[in-house]
Amino acid sequence: MNKGFKKAVECLLLLACLFISMPIMAQQTKPLWIQKGEKPLNKERTNETYHFKVFNTYDVDANRLKTERFRPLLTYVRERYGANFKQMELDSVLYVGNDTLTTYRIEFTDTLGMAGVVHARKVDEYLAFEDYVDNTYQFEYYQLYAISERDSVPVFDEFELTRTYNHKALFLSLIPGMGQIYKGQKAKGYTILGTEATLVVSTIAFQMKKHYCGRKANEQWEVRDSWKSKERGWRQMRNLCIGLAGGLYLYNLIDAAVTKGSRHVVIKKPKERHLYITPAALPDGAAMTLTFNF
Repeated sequence: MNKGFKKAVECLLLLACLFISMPIMAQQTKPLWIQKGEKPLNKERTNETYHFKVFNTYDVDANRLKTERFRPLLTYVRERYGANFKQMELDSVLYVGNDTLTTYRIEFTDTLGMAGVVHARKVDEYLAFEDYVDNTYQFEYYQLYAISERDSVPVFDEFELTRTYNHKALFLSLIPGMGQIYKGQKAKGYTILGTEATLVVSTIAFQMKKHYCGRKANEQWEVRDSWKSKERGWRQMRNLCIGLAGGLYLYNLIDAAVTKGSRHVVIKKPKERHLYITPAALPDGAAMTLTFNF
């Protein structure tokens, strides 16, 4: 076996190992809203009474991150509206309806002494453990909020968290790996794309090798059997690449169509009217305020 043929076999074995490792790459990755940020979500809103905001905090203590989960939200309101941090109050708002997401009401006083209020709804959260090569680690805590504009009653859309995707993933997978990349599985998608491209290039290269050996067999009759043997070897390698490329492409289509991807947010226009019940403090006692959206 010549050196070129040996290297080709080693290359195909490596590609086969990558193919076998595909299911491992299918493990759940970070939610899509972390990978792409809030900008794509803001484009999908049905109204502009609110906007999306992603917060990312990190610490070596996961419990401390959860305990201080509202600090990024309050800091954002303070920086955006010049609120006095010491005069900010956060209360939960009871939503009467079938929505299970909690809405928060943030009251504050800005630097001009003007009172303001902002509503916020947590859409999703994700806690990740990051382990580094220098034997250090930390937890990263991601939160996705829908936040209203100042002093306005928000009309929050309906938010659904899911790992399933529409037919677009299958359509994009006509280009190998693009469906997986669309679903947030970048490592898997790029591996499929790179492996498929390598197999196609290898098929062309092996076909050229086969053609060369066949031509030499017709020109050099004294060593015809040797050239014919090499021609058969390269033909087998070419056929193997064609089979692997076809199998990988079929796997790519099925995977894009049926397997789940990264968790993402589906935004739907609200169908029901909103009734909020909010606790309020008055000079002569406590009270409840009602807000009705329609």
